[in-house]
Amino acid sequence: MLLINNIKFARNDIEFTQTLFQSKGTCLGFYKKVKAGYKLFDHNNNLFAFIHLKNKMIVSAYQKETKTIYSQSLSDTSRSILGIKNMIQEDRIISELKEIDL
Repeated sequence: MLLINNIKFARNDIEFTQTLFQSKGTCLGFYKKVKAGYKLFDHNNNLFAFIHLKNKMIVSAYQKETKTIYSQSLSDTSRSILGIKNMIQEDRIISELKEIDL
């Protein structure tokens, strides 16, 4: 389980399903750990954001056929999904994930 800004992301379908019955809330979607950071997916497994730990940034992303397309910033939609209101929150999220990633 990955917790970002009090929003849950599951590693797999089993973890996601288990949150359906928890009083603390259901996962919003899924995550996948990759070498440079974390890919974030909605509940339908559509990629919507990427947290790049080395470059210390969160950007919008999506799949186009077999390619992953990364934006240069976080779209308003992705920012809203993640509940990010400012750069301070973005920096805090990245710092917390870097600590987990060590």
